[in-house]
Amino acid sequence: MRPARLTPAVHRLVALDQHHRPPIGRLSEAQVVWEESLNYRRQTGDPRSVALGLMNLGVLALNRGEARAAIAYSEESVPLFQTAGDEAMLATALINLAMASLLAGELQAAERHVTAGLALARAREQRRQIGHGLIVQSELAHMRADLEAAETLAREALDLWREIGAQTDIAAMLALLGTLQCERGELETAERLLQQSLELSEQLGDELGLADVWIRRGQVAWLEGNWAQSVFSYQRSLEQSMRMESLAGAPDALEGLAAAWQGQGEAERALQFCALAQAIRSCTGSARAPYSEVWVAPLQSEIQTQVGALRWETRHAAFTLLTIPQLYASVAELALR
Repeated sequence: MRPARLTPAVHRLVALDQHHRPPIGRLSEAQVVWEESLNYRRQTGDPRSVALGLMNLGVLALNRGEARAAIAYSEESVPLFQTAGDEAMLATALINLAMASLLAGELQAAERHVTAGLALARAREQRRQIGHGLIVQSELAHMRADLEAAETLAREALDLWREIGAQTDIAAMLALLGTLQCERGELETAERLLQQSLELSEQLGDELGLADVWIRRGQVAWLEGNWAQSVFSYQRSLEQSMRMESLAGAPDALEGLAAAWQGQGEAERALQFCALAQAIRSCTGSARAPYSEVWVAPLQSEIQTQVGALRWETRHAAFTLLTIPQLYASVAELALR
């Protein structure tokens, strides 16, 4: 069965105003700072200021893999930017909302928001926002299984990032192109692109980027039949995510680990990873992409057959009751011990 990959890789493809970025550091710390900032901004009554605070909290929610919260913050910011008459930031907010919708599996909403955001961005020649919009469109094409369109859009974005000199985004595009090559069965090319992305992310100290590329490398290793490297890659991804206090990509890495352990005849261990992945998806509102569903459903069916329906339901019910802090602790306990 095919292993998981990040779905989709938008958590680090954010388009923040250069003067209104959240502080660097652990994401929970940034969350506290921006919640306090938003409370102050609401007291001022300035719609643009409030919208900026909401947009940054939406980006943090995306970075943490919390799709439902990201949509809520972004949806509230859009009409405020409209009221303020700030079309530049409105384009950013719409594209961020498209990214959040994509993470939640709301593909029609993502298509609608990215179309509106790109129209504004192109009219104002906002190159970064155009690049981020292209990524959403590439992922949408990927989800429709149109690999040619997905690759064309990703390469257009990569060219744009190289012109701008946006190194983090270049690393992200190399990783996405690596995944698309993997989809085509071009594993050597995929590995080369992923290695380039990994090296660049390491140079930049981009922990979210590293978490992303390690999942993708886990997929390639699995397809090459290298079980040990696959497990190592998925665990490295989770290590990076936990350091940043992010659940972005964690369900995909956990499902990849479940496939790896099931392949080794460890159905009980695979069950725990599947149940934890589902609990995270339920808690955060992050959906599984269509191209992952085609292998996860048979994997779950196989595990359930081996462990029995009662054990399957009991284990899933236990994880469903966990809070987000408890989910982080469970990832550390099960996947990183």
